[in-house]
Order: sequence, then structure tokens, then C-alpha cells
Amino acid sequence: IGHSTSASGPFTDLGRPIVADAVYGSIDQSFFRDPKTGRNYLMWKRDSETPTQPSTPIYIQEVTQGADALVGERKVMIQDDQVWEQVPAGGLSNIEAPWMVYNNAT
Repeated sequence: IGHSTSASGPFTDLGRPIVADAVYGSIDQSFFRDPKTGRNYLMWKRDSETPTQPSTPIYIQEVTQGADALVGERKVMIQDDQVWEQVPAGGLSNIEAPWMVYNNAT
């Protein structure tokens, strides 16, 4: 994670990962701030499409206001575990790049 007082930088590296999985990679992170509550969230994909782990979850977890540490427990937002999501060759499936947009619907 890079921190800066300006969107154009310069950035300072936090020096450690926020999300670290000893077995699988954690990729495609995206940040979301809830405009109603002011709470921050990090979403990411577990990089694990293999024949022994064919399903890939996308997680969400709250992060601190400084976005430099996780808060609470991660939750699975979505997982490609349906037959129609599988690639026929090899039976693997894949979902990519989580992104969240606020909808002000009532």
C-alpha cells in the first residue's frame, strides 16, 4: 500500500502487505469507502484456480481509516462455484477484478 497526502504522490510504501495468505496469492485489490458510514473496505480475489482448488472467492473486509490494517473478519462476497461459470477445458472457473459502486437507491 502506498500512502500520500496527494492523489498525484509522491507515495510512501507501507512496507508490508495488508492481505497476506500463506498458501494462495491475493490479487486484484480494490478500495471502497461507504459514503453513508465513512467506513473503508478492501476487496480482493484469492488467486487459486488450480485443479485441486477450482473455485475462486472474492473477499471483502473492513480496513482502518488509514487503510493500513484489516478490521474484523473477511467475508466471501461472491464465488465462482456454479457449473455454468466453469471453463469446459479442465473444469476450472475464473472471476476477476472486484469493484464496488455506491448506489443511492432507497
